[in-house]
Amino acid sequence: AEDAYIHASVEDQGPGVSDAMASALFTRFARGDDRPGQAGLGLYFCRITVEQWGGQIGYRPAAGGGACFWFRVPRPAQGLTLNVKR
Repeated sequence: AEDAYIHASVEDQGPGVSDAMASALFTRFARGDDRPGQAGLGLYFCRITVEQWGGQIGYRPAAGGGACFWFRVPRPAQGLTLNVKR
């Protein structure tokens, strides 16, 4: 069943995300205290896009410190191509 999904994750070795912030990361207007001038919409837009595609998105602390953001979306049906620009 896992082959039916495309999985992606990004990890860093930064300071991570506080427990208080982790529960609100993907909500509208959520932003860290050290981010003045930011709208707090980036991860919210990521969440609604991934969910619209039938997927899931999340966060977990990275092993050894830092943050790991991940998402999974259903694979395109046979015969469809997924164009990704880099």
